[in-house]
Amino acid sequence: FEAVFHRTLLRINCFFSVFNKRRVSTKKESSSAQCYNNPLFMFLFILITVCAPISALAPGHKKHLPCGSSRRDVLKYLSIPTVATVTVQLQTLKAAEASNLPKSNGADLSKTGTVETLVPIIDIMQRLVATRERLSSATNAKSVDGHVSKGVLQQISIILEPIPLYDEVAFKKIFDAYSDPVSYKQKFMDSNAFLVYYSKGFDGPGRPSIESGDVPIQVLQYGERNDCWTALDEFAAEFKYAWDTGSGDIELQDMLNPLSRCIQAFENYTALAPVSYVEEATRLLVKSSS
Repeated sequence: FEAVFHRTLLRINCFFSVFNKRRVSTKKESSSAQCYNNPLFMFLFILITVCAPISALAPGHKKHLPCGSSRRDVLKYLSIPTVATVTVQLQTLKAAEASNLPKSNGADLSKTGTVETLVPIIDIMQRLVATRERLSSATNAKSVDGHVSKGVLQQISIILEPIPLYDEVAFKKIFDAYSDPVSYKQKFMDSNAFLVYYSKGFDGPGRPSIESGDVPIQVLQYGERNDCWTALDEFAAEFKYAWDTGSGDIELQDMLNPLSRCIQAFENYTALAPVSYVEEATRLLVKSSS
């Protein structure tokens, strides 16, 4: 560390000697006396001291720069690799991201809120209900030892085949194709959360708070969509384990519990849609299956 310290002083002395058109002594004692009270010195000292241990490891930069060098040589000496190291470190910092709003997953938003995009959601819910009924059938769902039978697992596999059980993005994309898109107001409040919080949602004299009003339906849909996936993911893990191991260690409730939570979340989601839409989507599914 002592070597780094004195090398730092030498670098800064060289910098001052070139830009002040005078030579500065390279002795350690005089260096400290001349520069410690200079704000620019302190800034450069902290900058180079922090980066010098890293830059010292880089090959090809071992030689010392004489104090009589030109400005171009001094700047080059200071910037490679010292300042470059700081630049790289700043560039590698991960930008903060807001998590209050859903991220885009590539869903087609041109037909949001239509019966056409609601049909796939109703279809998945009906398949999950059929799966629960199949598992709940005590005479067929249990083998002799009281566990889920392999035959029932095969039947369930056929029922669940169109559902992206193990692809979160594809699953949520189905929901986002129907759900209300994020509004401008939500984007504004999310990007200005600090201002909205400390101004208590001030939106101008005589105007109600920007935070007033009902919770946007998009927020409710977003929450139920996430609950659907969380429960489905747990069920899918249990189902895959039962399939891979021959169902010998899987109890019936291990699959029924998350499946029931998933169906409940689907029901909560579809309850946010108009009743006529749900009925029309159901009718279209019946027609397509007949």
